[in-house]
Amino acid sequence: MFPLSFCLFLFPCQKKPSKRILVGRIGSSKTSESKEMFAGENGLQGDPRLKAIKESIRVVPHFPKPGIMFQDITTLLLDHKAFKHTVDIFVDRYRNMGIDVVAGVEARGFVFGPPIALAIGAKFVPLRKPRKLPGEVISEAYTLEYGTDCLEIHVGAVQTGERVIVIDDVVATGGTLCAAIRLLERVGAEVVECACVIGLREIQGQNRLNGTPLYMLIEPRQ
Repeated sequence: MFPLSFCLFLFPCQKKPSKRILVGRIGSSKTSESKEMFAGENGLQGDPRLKAIKESIRVVPHFPKPGIMFQDITTLLLDHKAFKHTVDIFVDRYRNMGIDVVAGVEARGFVFGPPIALAIGAKFVPLRKPRKLPGEVISEAYTLEYGTDCLEIHVGAVQTGERVIVIDDVVATGGTLCAAIRLLERVGAEVVECACVIGLREIQGQNRLNGTPLYMLIEPRQ
C-alpha cells in the first residue's frame, strides 16, 4: 500500500449530470494520455528551490485516518521563502503562455492561485464546492470512493476561448482535476495545463486528465 498524501481516494473521471445549470460540451482534440512533468525533470534539475519546498512540508502520519501520510502544506506557508519559491516557479512557467485565467480548486488552490494570477496578469476564478458561490452557477459532479462530490463555477466567470490553467496543491488519482477540466471545457475554455505542488507518481492520476498536461513541483515526503 502506497503512503497517500491526502484523505480522499478518487475514482477515474466519470461524467455525472450537473445538478444545476447544464451547457453544451465543447469538443476536444486531446488524446487520452496526458503529459506529466515534474519540475526537476523539466528544466529545473538540481534547482535548490525544489529542495527547499519539499523540506518545508510537514508529514503528519495517520491523518485523517490510519495509514495516511498527510502532506501538510501549512508549514510551507509559514516559510515565506519556500512559499515564494513555489509561486515563482509557477509564474516563470506561465507568464509567457498567454494565460487568461488561473482557476483554483477549493480549497488549497485558493492559496497558490491568486498570487500566480496577479503576477502573470490573469484573472483568478475559484472552483468551489456546492452552495458556496452566491450567483448563478454551472456544476460538475464527480465520483469518490464513498459517494460523490461537485465543483461549481459562476456563470460568466470564464469566457469562450479563454486560456486557463488549473491550480491545486496535490494530485493523486486525478478525479478532482478531471472534474475541473470538464467544467471549464463546458463553458468553452481551453485548459492549457493543470499544476500542482505535490504529485503522487505511483498512482498516476495524471493519466486520467484526457490529454491535459500536468506540471508538478515535487513528489510527496515520506
